Amino acid sequence: MVLIPILGLAQIGIAGNTKSFYAELGQRDALNEQQLVMVSDDDYKDFWKDQTHFESLLAAQNPEGYQIYLNSKGFAYRLHQKICTTACEHSEYYLNKAAFYAINGQEDIEVVYASKIKKPQIKD
Repeated sequence: MVLIPILGLAQIGIAGNTKSFYAELGQRDALNEQQLVMVSDDDYKDFWKDQTHFESLLAAQNPEGYQIYLNSKGFAYRLHQKICTTACEHSEYYLNKAAFYAINGQEDIEVVYASKIKKPQIKD
């Protein structure tokens, strides 16, 4: 689990600087974090420490990409919050980060998830 943020950072250099890349990365990371199950409290602590480090590096290397990533995560976290119940059983670390993403990710996301859009077909 610790490798997810590090692998994501490696992809940033390789995949380019497109807005949809950062939006999709944020959405994917949010989904992974919402489903995260660890064995111990130390594992959660290590995961979130690594995630925070990854986000700090992204913010330093590409502030615009970081904001798009943050907006996407904030959007995904706000959506999840609407359906989340006590059955979700999120860790305290998750709840703290959820508040951060929901507050700091702007609601007006300018990025459209390109992988979810299909071009309209024109019939003759």
